[in-house]
Amino acid sequence: MKFDELIAVHIPNWQPKTVFEIGACDGRDSLALAAVFPMAEIYAFEPNPKTIPESEANAAKNPRVHLTPMAVSEVDGFVTFYQSMTDNAGYSSTFKPSGKYDIVEPMPVKQLVVPSIRVDTFLDRMNIASVDAMWLDAQGGELAILKSMGNHIGSVRAVWTEFCYDELYTGQPLFEDLKTFLESHGLKFIWKQDVYQDTNGKWWWGDAFFARI
Repeated sequence: MKFDELIAVHIPNWQPKTVFEIGACDGRDSLALAAVFPMAEIYAFEPNPKTIPESEANAAKNPRVHLTPMAVSEVDGFVTFYQSMTDNAGYSSTFKPSGKYDIVEPMPVKQLVVPSIRVDTFLDRMNIASVDAMWLDAQGGELAILKSMGNHIGSVRAVWTEFCYDELYTGQPLFEDLKTFLESHGLKFIWKQDVYQDTNGKWWWGDAFFARI
């Protein structure tokens, strides 16, 4: 994984002991995170009823992976969830598709209600003192997740996040929104990689790494 390589370069001689993975999908990244961070407990979250069974099955393969079948947002309770109606479960989100991306791939969804929890609430309930690193793949929900940490964001030393340049989802934050928020909390922008470009040359999304150094 690129995440552990970037940590090794920019935060040398440090290993996270608590990693939050939000947007676990099928759980394969949960196992990958456990493999590259052998000292860490991996707390994975996934709200999609379609992918929870596979994510649970993968979590069961490693005792350091702990799956919570809930969304993470600024809300303790329940949130609207837009579940993919195609084989691509990965575009399911707590944000409604904007329709802009339909020229590349139609994104039909079914509206559900799913349980949700704030990060700071989860930490308090589980008696977890801090989060060392975060892996965010929440289809537009990344900024709300970060805000839900409250004062706990001050403990985070490394963040890997997916981002978008344009609204795949109505009202979603974009790369500059995430960058502004994270840098305002002492996490420096280090690296990003543009991941998907359509046939018209437009870049839609990528991944970015921030670190407290």
